[in-house]
Amino acid sequence: TSNTKKVADWADASDDEAELARLQAPVSDSESEPEHDSEDEKKKEEPAKDQPKDAAPAGKAKAKATPKQATKSKKELKKQEDEDLDELFAAYGIKIPSPEEQAANSNSKKKKKNKDKKEGEEADAEKKEEKKKEEQPKKKEDQQPKKKEEQKKKEEPKKKDEEKKKELSPEEERKAKLKKVVKEGGKRGVEIEGAADMGGLQFFCTAVDEPQGDVELLVESMKAMNVKSDPTEEERKGGSGHIGKMIFSAGTEQLGIVAYVPEAKQGDLSCEEWLKTTLALFNGTFLSGAKDISTGCVKTDADKGIFPLKIREAMIVEANNFLRKKGLFPEDDDDDDDEGPRDP
Repeated sequence: TSNTKKVADWADASDDEAELARLQAPVSDSESEPEHDSEDEKKKEEPAKDQPKDAAPAGKAKAKATPKQATKSKKELKKQEDEDLDELFAAYGIKIPSPEEQAANSNSKKKKKNKDKKEGEEADAEKKEEKKKEEQPKKKEDQQPKKKEEQKKKEEPKKKDEEKKKELSPEEERKAKLKKVVKEGGKRGVEIEGAADMGGLQFFCTAVDEPQGDVELLVESMKAMNVKSDPTEEERKGGSGHIGKMIFSAGTEQLGIVAYVPEAKQGDLSCEEWLKTTLALFNGTFLSGAKDISTGCVKTDADKGIFPLKIREAMIVEANNFLRKKGLFPEDDDDDDDEGPRDP
C-alpha cells in the first residue's frame, strides 16, 4: 500500500509539473481562437436554451420591433408639428376653432344650404302653378270648336261696321254704303258679261245685296254694271252695258227693282212694259220710266204674306217669262240656269 501511494503521488506530481509548464509557456493566436469560439458558441447556445420552443429567432423579433418604433416616432413627430403650428397661430392672433366648433359650423352650413334649396324648390313650384293658370285659358280657347272661331270671324267685321256707323254722320254713312254698292255692281257686271257671252244671251236677270231694297242705290249698282271696263286695270269692273238687265234687291221694307234696256235693243223691247208686267205679279209700284232705265218696288205686306226675299225668285221667273214671249230669251224648263248669276 505504501508503494501504491508513492506511485500515485508521483503521477500527481508529474501532472502538476506538466500543467505548470503549459501555463508558463507563451500563448499563440492559434491556440487562443478556439477558446473564444467555443465561448461565443456557448453564449449563443445559452439564450437558445432559455427561450421557449415557439419563440421566433432574435433577428426576426428585432425586424418586427423596428416598424412599431417607426410608427410611434411618426405620431410623435406629427403631434410635435401640430403643437408648433398652434403656437405659431397663437403668436399671430389667429384663432383655430376646436373640433366641436368646426362640427357646429358645418351643421349650420348644411342647414342653410338645405333651407336655400327648399326655398328654391318652393319658388319653382309657384312659378309652375302660375304658368299652368296662364296656360289653362289658352287651352280652353284652343279646344273651342272651329265653328265658333268661324262665327267670331264673321261677327268681327259686322261689329266693326256697326262701330263705324255709330261714328259716321248720315252723309258719310251714305257715301260708305254707295262705295260698297258700286264695288258689288262692278263685279256683277263682269260676271254677267262672261255668262251672257258664253250662252249667247241678250238679256239677263239677277239679284244684288248691298242696296238692301234702296231703289236709288240699285240704280247706281246698274250704272256700275254698265260702265266700260278698262283692260289695263288689275281688277276688271262692269263691261255689261250691251246686255239688257233687270236687277232685284231685297230689304226689310221692300223689294227694289230696276230694268235696263240698251239702245240697240230698245226697238225689240220696251223697258217700261217689261218692268210693269213684272210688278203686276205682286201689285208692285212703278216709280219711274224711261227708254233705258225704269224703277219700281214691292212693299212688304205681312198680312198678305209678301216678303221681299220670299217673292224675289218668283218675280225673276216672271221677268224671264216675259222675255221668252218676245223671243228674247231661250226656252228652257229650268229657269234658274237662264236667270244668270244670283246670290243665294
